[in-house]
Amino acid sequence: MTILWINPEHVNGQTGPSYQRIAKAYIEQIRTCTLTHHNQLPPQRQLADRLSVTVGTVSRAYKQLEDQGYVYGHVGRGTFVRQQQPDSGFQIQQHIAENRSDLSLGIAPLTEQHFLLSQTLKQMSQQPKFLASLMGYYSEQGMPHQREIIASWLKQFNLMTSAEQLLLTNGGQHGVNIVIASICKPGDTVLCEQLSYPGFIASARQHRLQLLGVQLDEKGIIPDHFEALCQKYQPRAIYLNPTLHNPTTNTTPAERRQQIVDIANKYNIWIIEDDVQGLLQQPRPPALYNYAPERVFYIGSFSKLLAGGLRSGWIISPQSTLPLLARSLRANCWLTPPITHEIACRWLQDGSANQLINLQLSTLAQRHKMAANILSSFNPITHPQSYHIWLPLPPIWQAQELHNALAQEHIDITPSASFAVGNAPIPQAVRISISHIKEGNQLIQALQKIAELLNSIPPEPEDW
Repeated sequence: MTILWINPEHVNGQTGPSYQRIAKAYIEQIRTCTLTHHNQLPPQRQLADRLSVTVGTVSRAYKQLEDQGYVYGHVGRGTFVRQQQPDSGFQIQQHIAENRSDLSLGIAPLTEQHFLLSQTLKQMSQQPKFLASLMGYYSEQGMPHQREIIASWLKQFNLMTSAEQLLLTNGGQHGVNIVIASICKPGDTVLCEQLSYPGFIASARQHRLQLLGVQLDEKGIIPDHFEALCQKYQPRAIYLNPTLHNPTTNTTPAERRQQIVDIANKYNIWIIEDDVQGLLQQPRPPALYNYAPERVFYIGSFSKLLAGGLRSGWIISPQSTLPLLARSLRANCWLTPPITHEIACRWLQDGSANQLINLQLSTLAQRHKMAANILSSFNPITHPQSYHIWLPLPPIWQAQELHNALAQEHIDITPSASFAVGNAPIPQAVRISISHIKEGNQLIQALQKIAELLNSIPPEPEDW
């Protein structure tokens, strides 16, 4: 394996303390692909001699690179460049081989969606005049009767809103983009959980926002750290996934939610609440939207709740910002397809939506029981109504190592680096999605392979 040295002139061209200049020089090379996956960095003493710095300086530089997810180290083996995947965790494989188990994608289990869709399309085909009405242009907010149906359905989840506050979207990811485009401009500082949804991270990058991560505990973001960041950086907004958090599965309790809203009110910060999976959790704390409807953008999605291909979602917006959201959606796609929302709305009206949700919860309960039987000795973090498991790894394993080793076994998972925001240390953990895989036996075999690997010694890097 080639040991890759860094040019002293490149280090001297950076700013800051010596250890930061060394780390910055390596980061530039990694980002420009001068250093590639599994290339080895020099032994610390040798690099220190070449750069005329102390071993402690190099050690701090390597530690910073590891904390930020650029390298990983093994005692006695060295420090290696980690595989860089800018949008890791936010992509769908176009073709999945039959012998491959995809545990990386967190979407609704497929139960009876195709039968229900067939029935709904047959009913709609017998209403040609109504179908003709769906072929026209409407307000960018969505057809009034569809917004009325969705607003009425949401009341069972204690979301008291009106059709006038709803804007229909092509799913949750579209909703995130519309909100960001409406309230942020390039260079704005936006906060989020230190481990956050990769789709939001990708969207924030695309809009050239400055992302900062708020520290987490088992109850969600830590209020004191949130307030400290507000005082120091004056952020424009904070993006939160407080119910069945992706990836940790934790849910923020009501008392903590009130603290978060109080801080946001104090510093005049918008809250973007991503609740695309949260309606599965019952009982559940009140949505952040319920605490401050004038400050919270509430994002929901039938694509996540009912079927991935049903690109239908919604934003509940503060009344004052509805014109901004409408303008952004109009510039983005003019309006979202009424026929897709109509399918979702008919499922809401005839009870099919609640039926699908109950079937999914039953499927998830069975799969969580399977996972607990196989992975319990590794202390996974999960929730019976979550689409995934968050698995902290034994000390001898690193997340990227397990990801790579499982890929060789035709199993896909998502490593912790895909969710990481900011410079905080990345926990050695992986997200295992148990909802998407079709066959229970295939899931059992994949989980057994994960347990088998975790009980073994990680392979040498050159073996991957």
